[in-house]
Amino acid sequence: MGYGALGAEAIMSPRLFAQGFSDENAANEFARLRDQRKSQLPTYKPSEGTQKIQQALLEPLISGAKQMYGKVQEKFPEETYAVGQYFDDPRVMHTLGALELGLPSGARAAKALQNRPDIDYRPSAHGTPGSQQGAIEFINGVGYQRPDPRLRAQDLQPASNITQKRAFASNLDAAREAMTLQNRAQVDRMDPDSFTGTVYSNREGTAGFSLDPTGYISHAYKAPDSGLEEVAEALMTKARAEGATRLDAIDGYLPSMYKKTGAREIGRAPWNPDYATDEMLEAFGARKPDYVSLDVGGVFDEYKHSKIIGPRDQFDLNRYETTPTGRPVATPIEVKDLLRPENMDKMMRLMDAGIEKGGDKWYHLAGVLDRFLAQKGPEEGLKAFDKFMSYGAALSPRSNVATEIKRASHLMRRENEGLSNLNLKGDQFPEGYGHFANLVHSKLINQLLKKGQIGDPQKAQKAPSYDQNKRLNYDPVTVDTHNYMAWTFDPETGLATKKSPTAAMYPYLERAQKELGQDRGLQGAEVQSSIWVGGSDITGVADPRNYTAALNRRIAKTAELMDLPEDVVTEMFIDGKIDLQ
Repeated sequence: MGYGALGAEAIMSPRLFAQGFSDENAANEFARLRDQRKSQLPTYKPSEGTQKIQQALLEPLISGAKQMYGKVQEKFPEETYAVGQYFDDPRVMHTLGALELGLPSGARAAKALQNRPDIDYRPSAHGTPGSQQGAIEFINGVGYQRPDPRLRAQDLQPASNITQKRAFASNLDAAREAMTLQNRAQVDRMDPDSFTGTVYSNREGTAGFSLDPTGYISHAYKAPDSGLEEVAEALMTKARAEGATRLDAIDGYLPSMYKKTGAREIGRAPWNPDYATDEMLEAFGARKPDYVSLDVGGVFDEYKHSKIIGPRDQFDLNRYETTPTGRPVATPIEVKDLLRPENMDKMMRLMDAGIEKGGDKWYHLAGVLDRFLAQKGPEEGLKAFDKFMSYGAALSPRSNVATEIKRASHLMRRENEGLSNLNLKGDQFPEGYGHFANLVHSKLINQLLKKGQIGDPQKAQKAPSYDQNKRLNYDPVTVDTHNYMAWTFDPETGLATKKSPTAAMYPYLERAQKELGQDRGLQGAEVQSSIWVGGSDITGVADPRNYTAALNRRIAKTAELMDLPEDVVTEMFIDGKIDLQ
């Protein structure tokens, strides 16, 4: 057997630990004792405060065990190496701390630590040591970390069948009955048989929310006697991670609470008794609060120009309009057909439909830039922001936005770790981050790293324009496959041409879209993104939500999986320390 399997018992039973190197029976006894301990221990997740207590308690044990280990290692250097790793394994230290705290001697020792300024000590109801972040309890004589009252996003599991929806509705009703009148009036009842979305709740059914197919959040609740904390944060992180877009709330404490989690107010309507339930009339009738609409938002705000460095330079890219000998390029026949008045009217309608949905703000990434600048400083922040956006542009061919963001975050992490991103092969990406167009992506990345520019703006490539748009230069127009489908879409047949325009066509379609935006006060990129969003059912754009919203969703998804606050994940992402999920 491998001596590494002996585990934490090496410290708990030092005599057996020493015998195990020469006595097979002793080694087997190690394994048995380890399995016995493992079966007794509950899931163990200590808080920071408890970890400090454990570390202080274990210092004498670890010191003595390491001295003995050092002597044994001199005699058996190779065989003892695997066991030595356990002295630096935090999981083993957690287990040992839980065991030690379950002993009377451990409790007495911990109490002696309460005067240390670096230890946040608090005895639990059972008199065992813990911290303000969670107390230590007993299970069959074994100390463990009492679950902290914080609701986690990962606790909220989805359910969509009718039985699960009915159970959710029952838990929601029970929670409502225990609420005050004002709180109950702000949480709608649910008809599980007619609701077509997904419900999310924790295992106990004491907190949850629903999400309909349009991304609307409703039925958010917490049972008053649950003891749960940070519920709004968990609900909003989970909702963002699942693709939520908006919610409504009565103008009391709820809108401000949701805003603290990153939500943004997008509208409000005055009190109208015709839309109020009997509970609402009884609770708020005299006060008449507004109805507030909120976007789910996230860690990154959405606005056009940086509030720190102001607008970035706005300029056009050099398009293919003259031959290498200086002669004008002939106007392609296809362009004349696309620019006829009735087709321009169609594009105007698509653009206006996109503006209604906020599509003109798709590239408004100044909030992301300002977060980079605030964290890394003006020079390094701008450099890191541009690199992330350029990597995304290089990775965008045949990619959706979520895939682009995930893969670009991995390249930022590689760069932060000192690895080269030149000539990247598919197997250099982790599982789940690969892409069938990796060869094309690698070529564009090489151009970026060697020449400082993606692609050639005189050729029929969207990448250079897309790169500039994401870096807040809104003058170029990204005439990609989706945009071209909008141009060629025939309302009578329902057909569109799925390809990119030729280099000769590109400047004509770019200028035409800029002209469309003049009456609306929009720049080229804003027109193009409005058409993307307004014509998403035509162009096949899988997720028409703005780039900021897509990035906020990746942050939330990563925060849920890592069980960390979204702000912490954002800092790690900007520093190039993690891959976004």
